[in-house]
Amino acid sequence: MDYRTAPDQIHGFAAPFLDWSSKYGKRVHIALEAGRVDPERQRRYVRADADEAGDLLLVQASGVPVPLLVLLRQPVKNADATLYRFSSERTLDGSATSFHGNTAALRKLLPELERDLGAWPGFAGIALHGWR
Repeated sequence: MDYRTAPDQIHGFAAPFLDWSSKYGKRVHIALEAGRVDPERQRRYVRADADEAGDLLLVQASGVPVPLLVLLRQPVKNADATLYRFSSERTLDGSATSFHGNTAALRKLLPELERDLGAWPGFAGIALHGWR
């Protein structure tokens, strides 16, 4: 699933999968979204300085191979782990991930994508989600 609408991002996200398909002799479809995508709230956190309280805690739990992020109910200081503090928030409207409401742009882009991505022998075509 390559849910982007900018051609350079579609190519950039698709390339590793198409390289993989070439290496392993598999066929890969690149999926684009054409349906409605609900707005999404994105929150940004930055590493808290030593004297700052943090809202997000990065911990390594025993037996778990990857670190865990824990969103705290209340900010804390001086934890025995890495702290991050809330920095900013924005709402993404979905226009960067879906062609919903802009099918003309999708129709125009499809032949270009098929030509460019067709350079990989494993490219099996474009899959469209939410197309009606």
